[in-house]
This record gives sequence, C-alpha cells and structure tokens, in this order.
Amino acid sequence: MNVLIVDDNADSRKILRYTLEHHGCHVTEARDGQDGLEQAKVCTPDLIVSDALMPRMDGFEFLRLVKLDQELRSIPFVFHSSVYTGLQDKELAISLGAEAFIAKPVQPEELWEALSAFLHRREADRQHHAGTKKLEEETVYLRKYSSVVAAKVEEKVRELEQNIVERKLTEEALRESEEQRYRLQVELACAAEMQAGLLPERYPDLSGFEFAARCLPALQVGGDFYDWIEVSHGIIAITLGDVMGKGMSAAMLMTTVMAAIQSATLQNSPAEAVQLAGQAIRRNLERFESFVTLFHAHLNTATRCLNYVDCGHGYVFLLRSNGTVEELGPRGLPLGVMAKERYQEGTVTFEQGDALVLYSDGLIDARPELELTNRILAGYLRQATSAQEMLAILLALPALESPPPDDLTVLVIRAGRDAGEAILENRSLTAQSNGVSPNGK
Repeated sequence: MNVLIVDDNADSRKILRYTLEHHGCHVTEARDGQDGLEQAKVCTPDLIVSDALMPRMDGFEFLRLVKLDQELRSIPFVFHSSVYTGLQDKELAISLGAEAFIAKPVQPEELWEALSAFLHRREADRQHHAGTKKLEEETVYLRKYSSVVAAKVEEKVRELEQNIVERKLTEEALRESEEQRYRLQVELACAAEMQAGLLPERYPDLSGFEFAARCLPALQVGGDFYDWIEVSHGIIAITLGDVMGKGMSAAMLMTTVMAAIQSATLQNSPAEAVQLAGQAIRRNLERFESFVTLFHAHLNTATRCLNYVDCGHGYVFLLRSNGTVEELGPRGLPLGVMAKERYQEGTVTFEQGDALVLYSDGLIDARPELELTNRILAGYLRQATSAQEMLAILLALPALESPPPDDLTVLVIRAGRDAGEAILENRSLTAQSNGVSPNGK
C-alpha cells in the first residue's frame, strides 16, 4: 500500500514512516498541504495521512482541494493531528470528506491498528454504498473553516503571548545574573568534555583490521555516539547510535543508551543485547518522547565474521574490495518505537580490502542538496586505501565551516591482512631474495 504522509514536523513524519514501512507500506513524505497536493498528483497514493495545522497550506484546505480533484477525490484521507478546538476539528474534517480524525498523541502501533480498522471498515462500506461523499456548499465550508482556523489562531496567539512573557522573564533573570549564565557555559563545556570522554580513547589493536571514527555534535553536546568494547578474546562489540534530537536532552539519553548496550552485550548476542537494552531504557525514551536508531554488531577477528542488528538505522553499507556495494539487512524498528519488536541478526564476512561504513543522518542533513546515498558515498571511497582516508573523505563532503546542523558521526572498519598472512609474505620475500624457494628447498 502506498501512503502519503503530510506533516510539517520532521520527527512526526519519521516515526510514522518507520511504523508504516514496518508493516509493508511504501511511504512518500510531504512537508505541508501544498507539497502534499503536488506529491499526490505525482504518486497517486492509496491513503493520505495528514496533519491539520501546517504552514503555506493547512490540512483542511489540502483535504478540500483533494476532494475537488476528480483524480484524487476517491483516495482515503485520514487526519493525524493535535486537537485545538475539541469536536470542531473532527466535525470540519468529516464534513470535508475525511474518513477519520486520529488525535495526537497516540502510540505508533495503536495508530497502525486504527488505520487498519478504518481501511477494513471502508472496504466493507464500499460494497454497500457507491459514489463519493459530496462536499458541502462553499459558504458552509467557509463558515466552518473560518471558525476552526480562527480558534487555532487564537490558541497559537495565546501560546505565543505566553512564550513572550516567559522569554521576557528569562531575559530579565539572565540580565540580573551574568554569573549564572557564565556558570551554565562552564557546565556545558564540562558536559561536552565528559561526553567526549565517554567515547573510546583509542582504536582497538586488532590483527587484520583498522578502525577510524569521528563524532561532531551540532551543539556542545549531542545524541550521536560510537563505541567498541572487547566481549571476549578476539571478539569486539561495535555500536553506532543516534538519539532523536540534539543538545542536552539527547546527550543525557545517549549516555543511558550507551551504558545499557555495554552492559547487555558482554553476555549476549547482538540481537539479545539490543532487546535487553531496549527494555531497560524504554521508560526513559517514553518519558522524553524519543527514540534511538542503532547499529550493533560483534566482530570475530579470527573468522572475520560480523554478526549485526540494525535498529532502524539504515545508514550502513559494506564496500567490497572489488568496488561492489552490499546493503545490510534485515532492518528493524528504532528502540522506543514499539516495545514488541523482535530483532533479527544479519551476518557478513570480511575479505581483504573490504570496508564497513557506518554514519548518522547528520552526514545527509549537512548537505541535503547533494542527495547522498550509500552507493553515491561508496563512489567517493573506491580509491581510498585505508580507513582513515575513507573517514577524511566522508567528513570533507559537507565542506563544513561551522558545527553541522545535526549531530554527525562516521565509523569505518576496514579489513587488511591478518598477522599470519603478513609473516608468511615476509618470509616468502626474504627467501626469494636469497635465492631460496619459499618452502626452504
């Protein structure tokens, strides 16, 4: 089923997209009603899920124009929005031809169940009732529309007035206490130093593998992190995570997530570790209304086998030495989106010259006009001969002159020759230089 999501809130679109894609839907996104109308005419979705209050064109005007369009009017239209005016929102939505109005907030899985139930009911009704619901007269629509929009504007004005009052109080308090502001700046600097100290201090000394990693927070502290920890001899756990949002709240959750993964991975497989960690941090994520995308893996340096779990991250690929690109699946939901998610592991085996490239969405958000994808990024890396060189190339792509707009993290693991292969090659070269065959005869 093709679903068009229309919402000016990027985080709301992201959570809804994860939920729908998890249930097999193909999702197209739009930022407001005007963008949504253009997208609908291009992709002709099977279902439209829209917010109500948006810039340029709100959801009600978007719905009205959809129902006036002969090619689009039969598409089911569902509002998924906060309610500002009680029943007026729902009444106007239904009168304009919307099939349902689902009020925020609602858990992702509950939203899917509501959408599924609505679609089943609509299919049953279609067998008994032919035709499309007629729009109300224009004057009736304008009256209801004006009433609802006016109520929304009044609500927003009250919110802005309250924000202005609070801002003035805050500014007055800051003016009265420059010392308090200075202490806050010092505390943030200390927090940034402490958070940087939580990341690994040095690269692991592994036979046959080289690591390179960098984390650039958008603010002094952020929600991205990478980590590696030795689970047992020859096996190292690797993690790259991205907490929704940025700043202090994301940083606080980042430390909780990192600690939970470290604790769980010592005695468990990658899938079991993220399952246990997700249970441990679920309450914190719900309290902050946040989620975490995560890639977690165990690397066996002897077999060169990587067992991994992708929790809604997706920004990862394996660049083979011959230049081919392998996408890594399966992919589950982020931690905090759905409590019942059961994660599945994938496996890849490194050959000499292969490189695993992990990055956060901050790399994409830094230069969205570049339209970077895994395969495009791989094209920049094919001539690189080391993990450090690959890291430098990726960090140079955004051409940053200031902190990135979103936390940006990159981790590269490249397979080289192991110690045994290097020793054998050195012996062979020495024997050949002395006129002796490699086997000593």
